[in-house]
Formats: sequence, C-alpha cells, structure tokens
Amino acid sequence: MRWNKQAGCTVQFRFKKVNTAPSTQNIEAFEMNNKESISNKILSEDQKIESQSIEKIEVKTEFSFGKRKLEEENEIDKAEEELKAEKPDIFFRCLNCKLDYDLPLVLPCGDSICLRCLQKQTRNSQFNCVFCHQVHLVPKNGFPLNKCLAKFVKSLDNLYRGPIFQDYKLNLEKIEDLKHDISKLFPSAVGKTMKYCSETINEIDLAADKQIQAIKDQREFLVSEVDSYKTECYENLKNLEDNCITNISLADGFIEMEKPNLKKLHLEDEFLKERIMTMKGIQWRMLTDKKKINNIINNNLDLKFIPNDINESFGKIIKKSTNKINRKNLKYFDLTKYLTCDVYSGLYIGAELMPNGNFVFDYLDKNETNWITEIHCFQEEKQLVKRLNESIDGQFSKSIIKSYKDKIIFYVDTNLVQSLRITDENLQVLNTKSCVYQLRSILPTDSQILCLVERSESQIVIFDWSLKELLVVNKDSSYFYFPRDLVNFYANDEYLFFREVDCINVLNKTNGSLVKNFKIPVDYSVISVGNNCLVVRQISENKIHYLDFSGGLLDTEHLVNFDSNLSIFVDLNENLFIVDCRNLKIYSIYKD
Repeated sequence: MRWNKQAGCTVQFRFKKVNTAPSTQNIEAFEMNNKESISNKILSEDQKIESQSIEKIEVKTEFSFGKRKLEEENEIDKAEEELKAEKPDIFFRCLNCKLDYDLPLVLPCGDSICLRCLQKQTRNSQFNCVFCHQVHLVPKNGFPLNKCLAKFVKSLDNLYRGPIFQDYKLNLEKIEDLKHDISKLFPSAVGKTMKYCSETINEIDLAADKQIQAIKDQREFLVSEVDSYKTECYENLKNLEDNCITNISLADGFIEMEKPNLKKLHLEDEFLKERIMTMKGIQWRMLTDKKKINNIINNNLDLKFIPNDINESFGKIIKKSTNKINRKNLKYFDLTKYLTCDVYSGLYIGAELMPNGNFVFDYLDKNETNWITEIHCFQEEKQLVKRLNESIDGQFSKSIIKSYKDKIIFYVDTNLVQSLRITDENLQVLNTKSCVYQLRSILPTDSQILCLVERSESQIVIFDWSLKELLVVNKDSSYFYFPRDLVNFYANDEYLFFREVDCINVLNKTNGSLVKNFKIPVDYSVISVGNNCLVVRQISENKIHYLDFSGGLLDTEHLVNFDSNLSIFVDLNENLFIVDCRNLKIYSIYKD
C-alpha cells in the first residue's frame, strides 16, 4: 500500500508473479552438476523481472495520478468560472429570511443573522434564536457586526456587479430615501406653519404692548393679515397633499418594479442607463415636492415683521416672493466696467459660460474694425483673464461661441468669409479652418463637433477636433434620427437632444438611434439640458421652467423686470446666470 499526498488517495500495488523456473527433472540434473550456480541464476532472474514489473506499474500509476491531478485542477477552474457567472445565494443571503444581508450580525451561538430579521423577531430585548432555539438577551448596543462576512458580501457584490449597476442601485436608494423624507416631512408641515405664525404674532404682541392703546386698531389689522396668511397656507398644503401622495405612490410602484432587477446578475448597460435617467427624473420631481412643502409653510413668501419705534406705527408686515427672480433684487456685474473696448451699438454682445465658471465674450468694437474676444472671471472679480484682438474681413454678420471642457469653438460669418476656430481656455489658437457653410448652431461632443447648417432643409456637418470634415448628414439619413427640420440640438453626458419645432427627440449618443421623444410648446426655448432635467424659457410669459425627460413640468420661476433679449446659462451646480445683452449686465442666482 502507498499513500499519494498530492492525489489524496491510497494506491494498492498488485505484483504479477512470473514463472520462469525450469522443470523439476532439469533442475535435479543441473543440481547434480552445479547446484549452487543454478540457484543463484534463478534468484537473480526472478529479482530482475520483479523489478521491471514494479517500474512499469509505478510509471503507469504516476501517469494516472498526473492525469487525475490535471482533471481536478480543471474542475476547480470550472467551479471558479461558475462562481463568477452566477452569484451563490448562500454568500449573500440571510439563512433565515433568504434575502440579501442588510447588516450581518453575530449571535451568541455563533450563527449570523441580518438586522432586518433580528428587529422583527426581538421582543423585550430577547431574541428567540431560529438556529439554536435558545433565547438570547440582546445587548444594549446590539449584537456585534460580523465584519468578515460583511466585507466578504461587499467584495462579492463588487465582483459581480459593475459601476453602472452600483449607480443604478444608488439612485434607487436615493428615491427610497426621498420618499421617506417626504413622508416624514409632510405631517410636520402644518405644525411648522402654526409655530411660524405663532412666533410672528408673539413678536407683534411684544411690540404692541409698548403702545397698546394708541395702536390697537393697527395691531388687529396686522394679526388679521397673518391669520389670512395662515389660512392660505393650510389650503395650499391641502391642495399639495394629493399631488405628494400621488408621487409617493408612483415612487413606491417604481421601487417595487425595479427591486427585482437588483437580484439579476446580467443587465445590459444601456438598459441600466435608461432606467437611471428615469430615476433621476423621479428624484427631481420628489425634490421639487420637498421644496414646495417647505415653501408652502411660508406660502411661497418670506413673511417678516419689521418693528418700528415711531409712535404712529409700531411695525409692518413685508412679504417677499420666493419663486420670482426680480432683477431689482439681484446682484449684477456691469460689463461696461469690465470690457476693454466700447461695444458697437448695432450688435449685441456674444457670451458663453465655460465649465470652469469663467465667461467668454466676443463683440465688435464701436469702429467696426476689430473683433474682440475676452475671458473674465466674475467669481473672483478679476478684471480680465485673457484677451484676443483681430481685424475683421468684410461686413460682420453673426458669430457663435461654444465651450466644451477646456476648449472654445468660435464661428464668425461675414459677407466675405465664414471661419471656424478652436482655442484652449487661454485663447491660444489650436486649429482654424475656412468654412463653406453658414451655420446656425454648434454642438461639441468628446469625439466630434456637430454643426447645424442654416438652410431651409436641416443638414448636419460633422467635424473632428482637428476641423477635418467627416460627414454630412441630412434628415432622411440613418446616421441620426430626425424626421423633420431641426431648430437646435443639445447634449448631456448620456444622450443627444434634437429639437424640432414642437418636440424633442432623445437619441443614443453612441449610434444615433431614437430612445424617446416628447412634445414641447413652440414658445419654449431650451436653455440647457442637464443629467436630471431640461431648463427652458417660456418667452411669452417670461418664465423659466424645469422639465423632466418626458416633458413634464417640475418647477417654475418667474422673471420680473427683465427685458426679452436675454442669454441665460446654467452651470454644473444648477446656478443661473442671466446676461442682459442690451444693457450689458450679468445677474447671478445661486441655488441653496
């Protein structure tokens, strides 16, 4: 018997007996002549044959063991591949509820259970163990975390699910958190309104105590205003309640519909990206509800009591709207103090907000001889960052500025020539090209520059970043989906948005195929397209609307005391910047 440590098994050797002895008569004859010589020869031959048999068996056995070892290694590799292909539930799920561990805890008996099961089955700090069937007393700080299991579950989760899935899961959790926030916030809104109004009335009463007789009538009038305000708040809360309940119900349904996807091992990235876009729309809608509940406590007004020591009036109530952008209340920068030359009065200044927060301006000087480009940083209130001055050939017609990451694209159109130019963020020229097309709009992406041609039938010319013309796409082409003439086009991190007169087509950024489309009013001008919503301006009403990616209204802000000729920009933090091109002023509205 021999034990093979590598193969882990016992091998029994069977030796074949070889009969090579001569007959008895011959042996007796030989023994008589040379008995000792014959005996030694037989013994020597027998040992040689036995040795050869053992060597053959050992070689065969070693070959068998090597083959077996190779098969076992292949089986181990195959098991590892199967483990990667399909996540075993036993590593991820609580043995009690069979759901994914939310937080694995160690019981005194050595078994682990999820926090969800522990909370459900604990009564009076006692837990009836489903594993050892004993009663465990729950410590004040709870049972300890099974750190090893928690890390193992997390590592396996990262192994089988990529970053897009994690983003998908995170967005779903955000919706659930927002749902809980709104559910908790709404019942307290009435109490906050009562408290807010009571504090205001107390302030009024304190001031009234000083001159109660002389100003009694005024005090009653002011209190009646607060009471009226309180009544309006209650009515608005009641009207908003149905909408919030509907959105919470929709969020519940969406969460329940999406949760099964968390258990699927193989989900297409495009599917996840589309669902994430829907989730972000729901998040924005619920954030808007949350904001409205907080605003409605103040009736969309900042209600403030201003005391006064003058005898004939002890104070007044001031109401300031919170959903109106009033030019008179905003900080602004006077561009006439920043620009280095006087602007030609016959044209408006061109402006573009760069990703780093700087503004780039281009304009014709008052003598109509020089085209000037300047970059200013109003965040630090620098006078000037960079400046470029060049003479212009012919009579100026129009210009377009588009910034993308650390580059700026310029298009200038005169009666003699049209040209494209690309510079870095310091106005150092990288590429320039004479352009045979009259352009209406420019849309830069990571790899291409899309240019919308100014003509009766929509046509898109595509350049690379060296300004080499790659392709001309018409509306009947299969390269991009747009069945009708385009007004403009936009992009966010994931999709292209092609604006027709009364609708927007959402296209796949990779292959140009249609993802969805939705209606949009004709008088809505798109300001920007973010990853969460569209920001549009309703020119007829002078309002800014926030829309989801189905065209649904999320929020509205009113522009008050502004002219119609405005350029509006939204930065990466959703702060608004309004450029009054006629009066050469920039207004900033920073979000909380």
